[in-house]
Amino acid sequence: MKTPDIYHIQHPLADRDLPQETLSTFTDADIAEYTSEYEEYRRVQNEAVRASKEIYDTCRNSMIALFGDSDGKQVRYLDRNMRNGQSFVDQHARRYLNPGYIKSSVEEAREKYCAFTSTANAPKTGGEDTLQEINNAVVFLMERHLKLGVDFTVSNAVSVARTVASEEFEDQASVTDGVDCGVHNMMLASERLFPFDKFSVTLNRSGELVFQCEDIKFEWDGVNDDDAHTIRGNPSFSVCFKESSTPQIVIC
Repeated sequence: MKTPDIYHIQHPLADRDLPQETLSTFTDADIAEYTSEYEEYRRVQNEAVRASKEIYDTCRNSMIALFGDSDGKQVRYLDRNMRNGQSFVDQHARRYLNPGYIKSSVEEAREKYCAFTSTANAPKTGGEDTLQEINNAVVFLMERHLKLGVDFTVSNAVSVARTVASEEFEDQASVTDGVDCGVHNMMLASERLFPFDKFSVTLNRSGELVFQCEDIKFEWDGVNDDDAHTIRGNPSFSVCFKESSTPQIVIC
């Protein structure tokens, strides 16, 4: 007898306890992404309900055969639990809000906190953080199972996310062989392109980055002198969430 499969929506909008301040920061694209996941959830859930009904029918018939009474207390107990939605499949069905309700909630929150969500009046944590950065940071932290209002707030989301991302990167860069720069979203403070995929990086005891070129055919001639000096000079780094919820490692 196979346990029915269920689908867990990963998008932050799946959290039923988001305060309106946070709901107001979600975009139409976020709503579309949640809707897409919800449709997949419904597809899997419908199959789970069918499978659960088959298990119930099998169990009920087995109990009747075992106790010899279709109206015995054992069968009635099973029936009552199923009617009351006590199966884990039924409980899972109540976990997520439908996209229409989510959309209305976000729009209502935006209207209520219109000053909060405007570009000019986006909440500040370090004096420069924009609405998009805050939204990206919230997504990043929730993906790591941190709770809004418990582990962080809207006001400090960016600073907390930068700290978490920095610690994660430092942990990886502290290993003996270094980490592949190509797997990280790296950029130079100058915003010029640099072939980070050709390098590995480690963290020395002073907290500086040490870049090691892994391509013996790499030519420095095509690299800007200032950028070459930065990479060769054991630079430091900062973390940015301006572009997405994937932290960007800024080499400086």
